Amino acid sequence: MYPDLEYVLKKRYSLMIAYRLMVLFLIVLGMIPLAKLLIEGIVVIPFYINRGFIPRNTSTWTDLIVNHLPTSGGYFIAALLLAVMQQRLIFWLTPLPRKQCPQCGYNIKKLSEPRCPECGMELPREMVKQNEEA
Repeated sequence: MYPDLEYVLKKRYSLMIAYRLMVLFLIVLGMIPLAKLLIEGIVVIPFYINRGFIPRNTSTWTDLIVNHLPTSGGYFIAALLLAVMQQRLIFWLTPLPRKQCPQCGYNIKKLSEPRCPECGMELPREMVKQNEEA
């Protein structure tokens, strides 16, 4: 049985929502190291420097940048790639039904009305219009 057009469109929509949530999640994960960098760099290090010492467990600016920026950058790059490739991935994961009847497999490339002549199945108009354009 071939997937029908409504099923494919619903699946594409749900995949689009899932991809956007993944992109948002990756952006939030990338913000955590940056927030730590800002908090430690703006609040903690100046607090100790003003008092004349830096304890061993406090990072310096160089340590903060070397440790946290690559992590954030990795998350942001992954989010950017996922956002850019979203459409292609969704179309690859859920291809449109072939130019065949979902029930019997009859070739519906040149139909004038949205009904399969072999089995009589009512076809979605979008499927027939798409076949007329191709």
